[in-house]
Amino acid sequence: MVIEIFSGDGEFTISLDRAIQSIVNYREDPKQPPKISEKLNRYIDILMKTRKGRTEAEIEAQLSKSILIFRYIDDKDLFQKYYSKMLCTRLIASLSFSMDLEESMINKMKDACGYEFTSKLSRMFTDVNVSQGLTKRFLEEMVKNNKKLEVSISVMVLQAGAWPLTAPQNASEPSSSQNQSEQNLDYAPPIILQTSLRLFEEFYGTSHSGRKLTWLYANSTADVQLNYLDRKYQATMSVHQLSILLQYSNQDVFQLGNFVPLTALSLPTIIRAAKALVETGFLISNEKDLTELSVLTLNTSFTYKRINVKVALPQSSKPQEKEAEATCNTLMQDRKYYMECTIVRIMKARKVMKHNLLVEEVLKQTQSRFFPDVQFIKKNIEALIDKLYIQRTDQNDEYEYIS
Repeated sequence: MVIEIFSGDGEFTISLDRAIQSIVNYREDPKQPPKISEKLNRYIDILMKTRKGRTEAEIEAQLSKSILIFRYIDDKDLFQKYYSKMLCTRLIASLSFSMDLEESMINKMKDACGYEFTSKLSRMFTDVNVSQGLTKRFLEEMVKNNKKLEVSISVMVLQAGAWPLTAPQNASEPSSSQNQSEQNLDYAPPIILQTSLRLFEEFYGTSHSGRKLTWLYANSTADVQLNYLDRKYQATMSVHQLSILLQYSNQDVFQLGNFVPLTALSLPTIIRAAKALVETGFLISNEKDLTELSVLTLNTSFTYKRINVKVALPQSSKPQEKEAEATCNTLMQDRKYYMECTIVRIMKARKVMKHNLLVEEVLKQTQSRFFPDVQFIKKNIEALIDKLYIQRTDQNDEYEYIS
C-alpha cells in the first residue's frame, strides 16, 4: 500500500512506522509492560512445537513475520526473557520438531539486535549439541571398560549462566521462586538411577576436573516400562513422578502426605506430580483437588490405545498472570544491573562527563534492549555515586570516574 498508493512517500512511511510501534507497544495497564513480548513468544512457541501439516519453509516464513513485529518492540529485553524460558523448556523436553528452525530464529534475532542479545540463547543451543556428543562418548566408554549401566541415560550438561534455571537448595531454606521450591538438595533420585549418574560424574570429572555437576532432577525425565499391567506400556514422566510411582512396588494404596518423607520432596511438588499421574490414569483418586490427606490408589486396570504413554510434566502452581509478574520483577533487577554497567563503562572511557551528555549516551547504548526513562537513569547514577564508582565535580551537573 505504501509503495503502490503513496509512492513510497518518506513522511507517510515514518508515520506508519510510528503508528505500528504505538500499537505493538500498547499497554493495557499503564503500570505494567505491554503484553506483546509474552504473546508473541507464545505464538513462536506454538510454531516451534506443532507442525500441523506445514512445511519448514512455511513455518520459516511465519517466523520471519514474527521478527518484523519483534523489531517494533521497545522492551526487547523482556521479549528475550520470555524467549529464554520457553526455549529452555523446548530444548530440555525435546519439544522442538526442528532444531534448524530454532537455530534460524536465534540468527534472525542476532541480525536484528546483535551478538550480545542472543549470546545466552546461542550458548543454550550449543550446550544441547555438545551434550549429545558427550553422552555418546560416555556410553562408548562404559562399553569399552565393561561397565554395565542399570539404566541407559542421556545427559544434558548446561552452563549455569546461560539457562534460566535455579540450582537446588535445602528444603528448610526460604524459597523466593517457583523453580527454587522444585529443586531440592534433600531429594535423592530413585536408587535404580543412582549408579548410572555416579558413573557419569566420574567420567565427566576425568576431563573437567575443575567443574562441579549439579543435577536438576526437577527438569529431568525418565522412560519407564510398566510391568504390572496386562500390556507392557512405555511411559515418559518426570523423575519426581517416577519417585512417586516406584513407591507402589510394595503396596497399592498411599495417603499423599506419606510421599513427603518417602521421597524428600515438598508437599506442593508432590501434589503437582501426583495430579498428572491421576490425570493420565496411573493413579486413582476420588478427589478433584489433591491434598495431604488424599488417598491415591494404583490403577492395576489401566489401559491405553497406544503402547507409548506420555505423562504431563508437573505444571507450575502460579497462574500465567503471576508468572508474568515474576518475570517482570526479575527484569527490573536485570535492568538495574545493566544500567549500572553501562554508566560505569561510559564513565570509565570518558573520565569526565556532563549530566545531559551522559544521559544521551546511556539512552543511545540501551535502546537496543529497552527504553529507560530519565528518572531511572538518574536513580542509577545516584546509586553509583553512593557506591563510589563516580563522583560529582566542582562544575555544575558534571561527573567524573573514580579509578
